[in-house]
Amino acid sequence: MKDEDQVAFLEKLIPRALLIQEYCYYKSEFNNIDSPYGLLPSIIVSEILIRSDWGKHRVCQEEIVFETSKGISKRYSNNLALLEVGKTWKGKSNTIDGVDYRAYRDWQVFAADYSDYMVFSGLFNGVLEAGSPNEQFELFALTKNNPEEYHRDMLETINIAQWYLDGKERIRTR
Repeated sequence: MKDEDQVAFLEKLIPRALLIQEYCYYKSEFNNIDSPYGLLPSIIVSEILIRSDWGKHRVCQEEIVFETSKGISKRYSNNLALLEVGKTWKGKSNTIDGVDYRAYRDWQVFAADYSDYMVFSGLFNGVLEAGSPNEQFELFALTKNNPEEYHRDMLETINIAQWYLDGKERIRTR
């Protein structure tokens, strides 16, 4: 049985994944990285679904509710990939369970920053330069602590996502 919240999250995510792909493609060109695809939407979707537990993680919610000494406080979050605050982060943040996460006004702002992270961090240059979708998947998995397991999880997640979309091919490559 399909979880309607997961389907809704996925249907909202896919257009953003296509936007992130475009951003990565053009930012790679700007950064002198020869990227034939940008970052594939299927990788973006599977990465976000895995990290956010299909949008259920508190950090990827549109708003986070905090209890403060002054009462209830709401702050935006929209951090779909659970990106942590780094030394260069100048934006807003939310601290959840002792971890400082980046906070975004909306998914569009997240998409711009996520593509910056993918292109300008230098961590994903090999992924972006990969000559085939399969190679990009394999190289992306190698950026994780347990590459074989992560590669398997990515493929399983994207297959489930395709099933949720009733097999309609909505995740494209360049």
